[in-house]
Amino acid sequence: MTLDPEAVTGLDFGSVTAVAQCPSDESVWIGTAGNGILRIGRNGRRIHYSAAGKTLLSDSIRAMCFVSPTRLYILYKNGELTVYSSTEGFARKSVIDAGISHILPGLKEGQLYLSSDTGKVYMLEDGADARLLQDFQEPLSALLLGGDGSLYAAGDRSRSVQALRSGVLSRVASPLPERAHCLAVFEDGMLWAGTGQGLYRWDGGAWNRFANRESRGVHGLVPVGSGEGRKLYLATSRGIELLDVSNPSVSNSNLFFPDESFLCAVQSVSDDAVVYFGAVRGIAAIGPATPSELLSWAADAPDEPKGRSSGRLVWRIVFLLFAAAAGFFLGRLLSPRKKDLSQVPAKPEEPARPVAPVSAPAAKYTSQVDDGSAAAASTAPPSREEVFEAIERVRRGEVPEFTQRVWQMIEDSYTDPDFSVASVASRLLLTRVHLNRKLQQEIGISPSALIKARRMIAARELMMRGGLTLPQIAEKTGFSSAAYLSASFKDYFGQSPSKLS
Repeated sequence: MTLDPEAVTGLDFGSVTAVAQCPSDESVWIGTAGNGILRIGRNGRRIHYSAAGKTLLSDSIRAMCFVSPTRLYILYKNGELTVYSSTEGFARKSVIDAGISHILPGLKEGQLYLSSDTGKVYMLEDGADARLLQDFQEPLSALLLGGDGSLYAAGDRSRSVQALRSGVLSRVASPLPERAHCLAVFEDGMLWAGTGQGLYRWDGGAWNRFANRESRGVHGLVPVGSGEGRKLYLATSRGIELLDVSNPSVSNSNLFFPDESFLCAVQSVSDDAVVYFGAVRGIAAIGPATPSELLSWAADAPDEPKGRSSGRLVWRIVFLLFAAAAGFFLGRLLSPRKKDLSQVPAKPEEPARPVAPVSAPAAKYTSQVDDGSAAAASTAPPSREEVFEAIERVRRGEVPEFTQRVWQMIEDSYTDPDFSVASVASRLLLTRVHLNRKLQQEIGISPSALIKARRMIAARELMMRGGLTLPQIAEKTGFSSAAYLSASFKDYFGQSPSKLS
């Protein structure tokens, strides 16, 4: 998958400078340096917000963060602030009489920490005015909120790092050798700083530089795990580095995407182990289910500006019409004469197979062996019994973690008629092709087959239980209508719902 958004969407959004994930619907908001915000919803829908569309104050985004499931703060490069509400849309937010340099979500819902371009740090809560917490007397190059509520600030001129705990300010360390771009702290207080030349760790007496493979600017730090499993993600100018902080040496670090330059990093709100990274040419994600995965901006191009897309659309239509006409006449010219169907004996109708219970499938899925018909076997869809057997293996926990995660999404959302393979792919930030390929490799079943089987199993259980009409069952199992459920059920199980005892 390409990291270049222009190659995928036809739009050059510029460098990714901020990424935020909504806690309520798991949509991902991608802020850019020059083309506004692209929102990717869990249902796959892409929405582009921009100054030209009169939704944003500027197209240059510096930072974004959710302070509640319905409230997103957007900080622009010019120091202005916008708040987005799912009910009220975008609105300008004037909270202080100076430009803003950093924003951070608080530990409580609705809280926002922000710093001015002069070094003053404020707390903003819904329904209240901004409250001054501390004046650091200089602009800040980095601001961090620890898990215990402590605020860490790195001075832009002095390069010193200070901590504000319960209203008491203390100097953490001697000055850094260079300007800090970002800070990170673990639960035990282990403090790290990323700079233009690399990574530094505070050991209690001085800053020690981490001897990485080569000098690279660190623009984002995300700590994950605890205890002996602590790791640190670095978004650098030469790739993404994963560092084992229990023994921070060169041999315990991994490097991903060494040819890409990354500018920011943020942890997923829905999965603590997944981290999103903003790059100069797109976005990437790393986690247990998507190890070292490059993510394109969108599998389907969002709406382009009319002046740019209309010409392309006309040429595409002309090309498709020409290809269709050529294919039609060529097919008529080369097609063989039709056989006399009256001479072909009719095949007897195959009786419907009995319904196989989920707990005791009739056939067990086995991997196919290359016996000379592998090409045909690889394209044959799995039988109903094979799908049911795969589901049983998933429920018993006998499949990889990625398949378990996909199945949990299906269990949680199959009753929604709009839920589809595209919904699963969007939540995982994968294309449908990649999602299908990965499931086929792990269990030999496509995601569409799993979704359909789950709905059919639920519908059959409700029918056998009784007490509900067909429209009610359709509503509870994700079918758009009773007629669609009836036709799908008959095609799937070989008998109509009315004949099910």
